[in-house]
Amino acid sequence: MSKYIAYKKDGEFDLDEGFIDQSCFKRKTNKEINQIFAKDGFDLEIIDQDKFLELTSNQIDTIKIAKTKKYDEIETLRKSYQFAPIIYQDLEFSTSILARQNIIGVISILKNNPELSSHYWKDNDDMQCNFTLSDFENLLAIISKRDSKLYYIEAQLNKEISKNSDPIILDEINIKESWKSFEASYSK
Repeated sequence: MSKYIAYKKDGEFDLDEGFIDQSCFKRKTNKEINQIFAKDGFDLEIIDQDKFLELTSNQIDTIKIAKTKKYDEIETLRKSYQFAPIIYQDLEFSTSILARQNIIGVISILKNNPELSSHYWKDNDDMQCNFTLSDFENLLAIISKRDSKLYYIEAQLNKEISKNSDPIILDEINIKESWKSFEASYSK
């Protein structure tokens, strides 16, 4: 049986499902209205307007909190993958914001200075590598491709969260499992 909550305002009843004006109930008692709804398979609780608005406000706050928690969880997961090291030529390299900026800077220097054909770069174990422009462009391409995938997955998860308005269902969504599912569909 579906549960409806209504409040009486200026002699009219408004229902929580879309706040539909029920003018046919204007001259009926609460008991008569409950009987009409029960006959149609609904359970109706009549409350005053202030209580209704308080209930609605609390539900909205609960939903906002649940969504914010999930959005934060998604962003944290994306960042943990985004800034994880990458492997290039069997060596592990940082993908921190500073490393990304430095790679872009070195590409710019190598492109604009024909006398330079390579530049030294350190991996995560402080081993120096002599990289060409092509190596730096490949590093940046690997990082970019991974970032595109991560932002796509994050956007899909955010859509899933935003379309849901049930705090219980929101709480049950497993972000890591959903992430894996979207990651698998992205790879296809």
